[in-house]
Amino acid sequence: MQDMSFEALKKHYEGMKFRNPRDKRLAREHLRLAELCDQTDRITYRLPEGKKLPPDTYIIGYHLRSIVAQGGESGPEYGNYHEVKITFPANFPVGGAACYMLSPAWHPNIKWDGPYKGRICGNTAEFGSLYYLNMLVLRVGEILQWKNYHAEQIHPFPEDENVARWVREVAEPRGWVQKHQPVDESSLLKPLHMASEPEPPADPPPPPSPEATPPPPEPKGDTPRKKIQIKSSRHTSRDEEEGSGRGGIKIRPR
Repeated sequence: MQDMSFEALKKHYEGMKFRNPRDKRLAREHLRLAELCDQTDRITYRLPEGKKLPPDTYIIGYHLRSIVAQGGESGPEYGNYHEVKITFPANFPVGGAACYMLSPAWHPNIKWDGPYKGRICGNTAEFGSLYYLNMLVLRVGEILQWKNYHAEQIHPFPEDENVARWVREVAEPRGWVQKHQPVDESSLLKPLHMASEPEPPADPPPPPSPEATPPPPEPKGDTPRKKIQIKSSRHTSRDEEEGSGRGGIKIRPR
């Protein structure tokens, strides 16, 4: 079933009757993981042999660059494929998921040796209420990329103090690891098929030519006549001069 796409898996779960709320929640987490893996070629998953649906255990594969051993004076050893086992407890979602490395990983937030060898500090205390499987898988991937690491002896404290001391005293002073320069800078959500570039927008239509512009509409109703003022001539006639002296206009007999 790990080879099923998100849409195919969704149809499979739609017709399933769940025995209890835990199984129903496990099915939702399975769908979240399947949807995530459909969006990237950097993360894959498989189910252990004999596991039935919905699963409570996953083997997550990470195709990325990470430190797999301390190395020597020339620098640490690197690897490009890593596996993580994620298991949900019987009291899930009250209890958080457990994350363990199945392949070597040299990181201050991953236990290098001892009885808890491979344990990843994923801060999963709130898993189930505000934290989902797809978010956990991305978080572990960023830990492996060294985008996220904690080597200082302050809360929440490193998972492995020996690796943390190597980071503080050797790797950071020599520039092998830095907070601003992860081991793998690539995006975990790189799509499988890059979308084609959008077509450029079409040119706007040209403005209308002056000949095509319609004349303004004629006003309705009678058009008021324009008053014309006629100025008098500078030279008055003789009759006007004679009449003006008597306070009127003189009219000659015919």
